[in-house]
Amino acid sequence: MKVKIDDVIFDRANYDADGDVLYLARGTSNVAADAATALPSAHVAGVTADASTSYAGATTATIGMTAEALIGGTAPTFVSTGQGVAFATGAPASASTNAVLTHNPAIAAAVGASPSFLAEGELGGAYAIGGTGSETTTSTLDVTVALSAADMTKDLVLGLFSGTSVGGGVTGVTLNILANGASTFSSFTSGSAAAAHFSDNPVDLGPLSGSAYSSGTLNLEVVLKVTADAGSSGFYGGVVVTG
Repeated sequence: MKVKIDDVIFDRANYDADGDVLYLARGTSNVAADAATALPSAHVAGVTADASTSYAGATTATIGMTAEALIGGTAPTFVSTGQGVAFATGAPASASTNAVLTHNPAIAAAVGASPSFLAEGELGGAYAIGGTGSETTTSTLDVTVALSAADMTKDLVLGLFSGTSVGGGVTGVTLNILANGASTFSSFTSGSAAAAHFSDNPVDLGPLSGSAYSSGTLNLEVVLKVTADAGSSGFYGGVVVTG
C-alpha cells in the first residue's frame, strides 16, 4: 500500500495498533509518525499535534512516537522520553497554566494579570534505539483560534519553558513559530543551547489587533526539529500560548 502526504509518496505503510504508531517507508529511509486532532470549540476552533522522524540503515530500530491533542482539559504530563513527542491542548485548564506561571516568573510577568490561554503543549524528539547515522525528528503544534474582542486588545505571547536536553548527541535544534504565516525562526547547535532558550522565555509576537489578524482568526503553528547522531540523546520543550 502506498501513502501520500502532501507531495511525498511513501512506498510502504504499516500501522502498529498496540503502540499507536504508523510506520512509513520510502526508498532506503524509514519514517515513523503519529498525529492527533481535537474537536473544535467556539473559541479554539482546532488543535492538531503530530510527530514524525526519519532514520536510515537499521531496520530493527525501536521507535516511540506520541501525539495527543485536546481542547478544554488538563495538559498531558511533561515527558523526556520517546523519539517523537507532540502534545497540544487548546484552552487548557487553569490547573495546567497556573503551574506554568508559578514556575516561570518571566512568562507570568509578560502575559499579565488576566491572560487568555489559547494553548499549551510540549514538543520534542530523540535518537531511535538501535538507529544508525544522523536522525531528525519533527514535532508540530497547530492551533486555530476565533479571536474574541478581548483577545484583540492583547499581544500574542508564547512562553517557552522546561527545556530539557538529554545526552550529548544532539547536533541541532530548530524552532519555527508561524503566526498567520509570519515566521519567527531560531536555531541551536546543541541540546543545552536549546534548553537555555526554553528556560522561562516569553516571546512577544506583537498585538493581535494587527493587520495580520484582521480576518479575526489566528492560525499558529509551532515546529520543533531535533537532530541527533547518538543514542540516549534528545531535546524536549514546553510551549504556552496566550492572547
